[in-house]
Amino acid sequence: MEADSEPPAGGQAVRVGIDARLLTGAYTGDRTYWRGLLKALGELLSPTEHRLVLFSMRPIPEDALPESPLYEPVVAPARSERLWSLLRLPKLARQNRCDLVHTQYTVSPLFAVPTVTTVHDISFLIEPRWFPLKDRILLRLTVPASCRRAKRVLTVSETSREDIIAMLGLPPDKVIATPNGLPEGFYPIPKAEAQAWVRKKY
Repeated sequence: MEADSEPPAGGQAVRVGIDARLLTGAYTGDRTYWRGLLKALGELLSPTEHRLVLFSMRPIPEDALPESPLYEPVVAPARSERLWSLLRLPKLARQNRCDLVHTQYTVSPLFAVPTVTTVHDISFLIEPRWFPLKDRILLRLTVPASCRRAKRVLTVSETSREDIIAMLGLPPDKVIATPNGLPEGFYPIPKAEAQAWVRKKY
């Protein structure tokens, strides 16, 4: 994926930094979320008004996103993911003149600009037995503080929104439910057809 690195004429475009590391990793739900969100924003926004600055530790694969002048990839290698997120990303956002930064789950206290974070759920608080002890401790230390630090918290369902508000003590107007979309190739089928498929399989 390539992008024109020159700022739009007049320098008035809103520059949104994205922690895009997940686009370079394994195919997970978090990666699918970033890919779908960035693809949709690439279709909706104008590059003369917005730029999405995609920060990553490794080059983003060319097939991860379609070509768009909206995307501005910035690769900054590092040995430690956690130190990159805590120290390097805020510095990169400042160097690249970002007006806003969007992350998933964690927000460094060192950002000098407003932040938005997406928290898909807080199952580490609701069902802690699903997580190894080390992960539980790390998530408890970072995610609640990040949610309080962020200007807005996005989540993917009304249930998760209610959980986040209740368990993290956040103001209701700070947490916004933005349901996930469907990738291309997914579409509703008639109920009878779905029932027949399930009966045949099971």
